Amino acid sequence: MTIKIIKKELESAKRPVPRVLKSGDKFKLILIGFKDKMVLDDHKTDIPARLVVLEGKVIYKEGDKTVMLTQYDEVGIPVNVIHSVTALADSLCMVVKG
Repeated sequence: MTIKIIKKELESAKRPVPRVLKSGDKFKLILIGFKDKMVLDDHKTDIPARLVVLEGKVIYKEGDKTVMLTQYDEVGIPVNVIHSVTALADSLCMVVKG
């Protein structure tokens, strides 16, 4: 149901819609829904993470590094590095932390 909730909330959202799917002592699984052109602004993670695109197309930016990701592509996100995500289409991403 989490994905359906995200997609419903995206209908009126002005920013990406994140929801925690599952979490434990050493991990967190987050789903993030984007409409085309939405931006998840600069931020950092305090534990290693991986971004996986489930649907759509996004740009992952980390310093001078820019990576275009489409369905099923993934990229590692290092600890304490400023990064952002910009949607190039309606998209659904998963972030695995831990």
